[in-house]
Amino acid sequence: MLENLHIVNYALIEELELDFSNGMNTLTGETGAGKSILAGALGLLLGAKATTASIRNGCDQARVSGTFLLPPEGDAARDSREWLEEQGIEPEDDRVIIRRVLKSTGKGNSFIQGNMIPLQKLEEFTAILLDMHGQHEHQSLFNIQHHRRFIDAYGDLTDLRDKVQRDFLFLNERKEELDTLLNDERERDREIELLRYAIREIDELDIQPGEDDSLESERIRLQQYEKLFAHIDGAHNALKEEGGGAIGLVYAAVKALQAASGIDESQRDNAGRLESLYYELEDISGQVSGYLDDLSYDPQRLEFIEERLAEITRVKRKYGANLGDVARYRQEAEEKLERFEHSDEYIAQLKKEIVKLENDLIETARRLSAGRKEASGRLEGQVRGSLAALGMPKARFSVSLTQKLSERGVPVCGASGIDRVEFLLSANAGEPLKPLRSIASGGEISRVMLAIKTALADSDDIPTLVFDEIDSGIGGEVGRALGEHLQNLSSRKQILCITHLASIAAHADNHIRVSKIEAGGRTITTAEAVRDRRRIEEIARMLSGDSQTEASLSHAEQLLTSSSK
Repeated sequence: MLENLHIVNYALIEELELDFSNGMNTLTGETGAGKSILAGALGLLLGAKATTASIRNGCDQARVSGTFLLPPEGDAARDSREWLEEQGIEPEDDRVIIRRVLKSTGKGNSFIQGNMIPLQKLEEFTAILLDMHGQHEHQSLFNIQHHRRFIDAYGDLTDLRDKVQRDFLFLNERKEELDTLLNDERERDREIELLRYAIREIDELDIQPGEDDSLESERIRLQQYEKLFAHIDGAHNALKEEGGGAIGLVYAAVKALQAASGIDESQRDNAGRLESLYYELEDISGQVSGYLDDLSYDPQRLEFIEERLAEITRVKRKYGANLGDVARYRQEAEEKLERFEHSDEYIAQLKKEIVKLENDLIETARRLSAGRKEASGRLEGQVRGSLAALGMPKARFSVSLTQKLSERGVPVCGASGIDRVEFLLSANAGEPLKPLRSIASGGEISRVMLAIKTALADSDDIPTLVFDEIDSGIGGEVGRALGEHLQNLSSRKQILCITHLASIAAHADNHIRVSKIEAGGRTITTAEAVRDRRRIEEIARMLSGDSQTEASLSHAEQLLTSSSK
């Protein structure tokens, strides 16, 4: 959800900050007040292309930033957080701040949470959070790649589609393995020889688990033998009883405390503790002495260790980062060699498996296709009904499902099934059905998108929808129906709607009025949320052009009362 929009030095805007609420937000204002400027600024934030002409005259740069609350659940919640994690970006309190800077030099930068990102990445991320209708660049429904996903979500077919994808990928893996096995005999013999050599090289070295770490420790001891001997010998001399070492001193202290405890019982505990320390020191001294007796420098052993470690390193460089990886490589090589050496039987088995996998995949894809056909019929009826209510009674909406067949007449199946899905529309009577992207009218575009988005509301997870020019060329009952549609949709989505119709603005949860003023000899676009009396006046202005007469104000109050949820 878009919570806040901050614009600086963009077109006629000097500085403007707007807060948006959940539900339905409308932006209204007189013609030329700057509503389209706000839409352009939002488009800039979403990654739209822009020119230096958008920068306020006399300024070096324009800045637009927005605070987005990430969705709490669903695909959009998962996709947005996975995207941020992939980019190494951390949201704060489930929010991200997106910022776009446009400079007069023609260059610009995009940021998410202060991290600079390419414009393409910005578009990629914002498409998860917001869909903008009225400007083609941000309409997910114009992208045919999304149509199949929409139908699958609408028909609750996502699990079945995911199964088709998994089965398709597994089938391709088996086919690739078969192709490898069917390569010419020379290549296969070469692969067999390489596998045998690897297994033999690993086995001949007879590496034990953890051997490299153990040898490395021993090498360090031998390389630094003189320092090690000096330290151990020093410790031994400091401990030994002869010559006033620690053991002798502690023993003398034990005897002294024992004698003192015969006079004062309070020292008996100290005498006992010190006696325990004496025995502990004796034990440590014995171990240090034994270690010192065994400590020796063997140059031949060091040479052996150096050579052994070099051999182990060479094997690790070829077969794995560590000895565990080397062992796994050997196991996999043995299994692969087994298959190669019995390849004729394995090839026959693999061919049978592939035929079964292909048949199973086509069967699952056909079930998915049947589900898509059923869902398409329901979606077509729902969208047509909405279009009629939105002032397009002659419009025809159709979901085209086509299949590519092989030479044997069998459907060709891809990772998403056997169907090519595309939404088609005929906006007026007598016109043929055409792809959505060929619609020319901004008002028609937005109404079609509203009808489809209303139908997909429960299955399409994009949390925020922006409608610009949605009321172009309509009014009366159609305008009222349009407002009701938007209000209904806003119970499940955040809606931002730029409108000139009072019948739409009256349904808003948050009504923003855009104005144009003069200050310091310059024209400035401003905007503010209007409530209570000021909102009634704005609705009255939209109804009759008069915001002060009793009749217009009364009419506005009646409209607001009848439109309230």
